[in-house]
Amino acid sequence: LTTHREIETSSLIKGRFDLLSFVEKGVASIQIRNAGTVGGNLCHADPCGDLAPPLIALDAKVKLIGLENERFIPLEDFFTDYLETVLKQDEIMTEIQIPSPLSYTGSWYHKCAPREIDPPIVGVAVSISLDSKDGVCQKARIVLGGVGDVPIRAKRAEEKLKGNKLEINLIDEAARIAKEEAKPVSDIRGTEEYKREMVELLTKEGIEKALERAKK
Repeated sequence: LTTHREIETSSLIKGRFDLLSFVEKGVASIQIRNAGTVGGNLCHADPCGDLAPPLIALDAKVKLIGLENERFIPLEDFFTDYLETVLKQDEIMTEIQIPSPLSYTGSWYHKCAPREIDPPIVGVAVSISLDSKDGVCQKARIVLGGVGDVPIRAKRAEEKLKGNKLEINLIDEAARIAKEEAKPVSDIRGTEEYKREMVELLTKEGIEKALERAKK
């Protein structure tokens, strides 16, 4: 039942996971953020939502409680199809858990939308962990929103980054791979080609921004 506005303004969230506070500023209007809940947003399972990609990039998991048992699942496994989830008829989501980030970790989210408060045509979330301030990439998570029936982990792009220093050529190559991993369709919001180009652009920007923050 936590509202978007509570996440946006929480000093605890700003101190530990400032990416979420940043993302929430672009979720709809302030009236909606005052009323809409984070759990409700995720359970609606709109692939063009703002919250799922950054939460998946942060390795979040969710707690689901039913009449007879409870279970935890990674958020990336929660979505099964367009507007569909693994929730059973007798279950509700009660918690979203995010692990503490590793040292030298930076995250970023950016979206392509007509206005900041509009749902993303394409959204990309990136989290990068280095083994030291100027070290190699220890962990990478790249999540694409709006270019498939569910949020997409660009796992081949992630593997391209792991174990390497993130130089510009490598970042460009990972962004191109993410573009190939997207599954967009043409619709009133944009063509398939346009969405793929935006995935590449936003992934490159996301890696660069996350890397900059990780070094700090």
